[in-house]
Amino acid sequence: MALDTDTLEALRTLGDERADAVVADLFEHHTLGAVNALLHRLVAADDLPPEALPASVRDYFEDTLAGAVVAPVLRETAEALFAACGPEVLLGLGAYSLPMCYAVGRAAPVLVRTARLVEGTRRRVFETTQFVVDCFGPGGLGPHGRGFRSAQKVRLMHAAVRRLLVSDPIEPWDSALGLPINQVDMAYTLHTFDGVVLDGLSRLGIDVPAESADAWHACWLALGRVLGVEERFLHVDRAAADAQGAALAAALHSPSEAGMELTAALVQMFQEMIPGEAFDGLTPAILRHYLGPDLVAMLGVPEGRRMNRLWRVVLGEARPMFDTADEPTATGKLLRRFNLAFIDALVLMGRGARRTPFAVPDTLADGWRAG
Repeated sequence: MALDTDTLEALRTLGDERADAVVADLFEHHTLGAVNALLHRLVAADDLPPEALPASVRDYFEDTLAGAVVAPVLRETAEALFAACGPEVLLGLGAYSLPMCYAVGRAAPVLVRTARLVEGTRRRVFETTQFVVDCFGPGGLGPHGRGFRSAQKVRLMHAAVRRLLVSDPIEPWDSALGLPINQVDMAYTLHTFDGVVLDGLSRLGIDVPAESADAWHACWLALGRVLGVEERFLHVDRAAADAQGAALAAALHSPSEAGMELTAALVQMFQEMIPGEAFDGLTPAILRHYLGPDLVAMLGVPEGRRMNRLWRVVLGEARPMFDTADEPTATGKLLRRFNLAFIDALVLMGRGARRTPFAVPDTLADGWRAG
């Protein structure tokens, strides 16, 4: 599909017909308070009995699993990658994938509107991390796993956000930004979980085998269908998907006050999660390592020259940690300890009293710490 300007502009007016219809039905037959309560329950609970759901929601959960199939060999290969490099995947999601989304100037205001400043950033990082753990923990995308159900919930929440933002009488939505969480933004966000995560591992010196990268992509292809991304954006070939992601980045990245606001909140969140002040400069250094100078300038990532040098040294010596033929180096172990500290902070942070605590399967956690 050609991603010319006119095509992209047209697709920025498209949402997700299936999920949007469910939300419209809920608002037609229930009060705002009742709809909010239902959505909070869906997020909070791992599952809800069918009798607790309106008919439109029950039907939605049944029919949007079409295409939610990953061949066992591909699923198990992707799980093995996550078992080996999960902490580094999760660091990349927080410090690389999210800022890449913040750089989409016309999408960043959605993120600001739905979750203001630091607390909203904490919640977004927490829930994004849990979603990926749900998907790539043991059996996560299998017949009885949590991954696809989590994707269905995300899709429904996106539809609710679209509805609420475009109908907000107090702060009217600017139609020049396109529809909130439109097809273009959804497709690009999918790329940040897929190709950007793999690129992030490469930037940490991790050589991901082609079969593992292909399996990771195959899983996100199936998840993209469940999340409501249109087929025109879903490429079986990983090279074609990466090329599309790069084209979308070139077309969508632009400076915005919202993007800088979100980035500042993200840096603050990381700094507050790392004890003491000695390593406050480390977070900007990590973002700079992932993003490169153009995006760093666009997003206003602060300076951290001393930590920039330290981070380069750590990364330069960390590669053997992921080579099973060699013993991990001291700096490789340091990198893994930092990433595990980030995960531990998420566990302590939680999602609030009404939500399920952050959970990593014991088999994953034990393996990561043993590494």
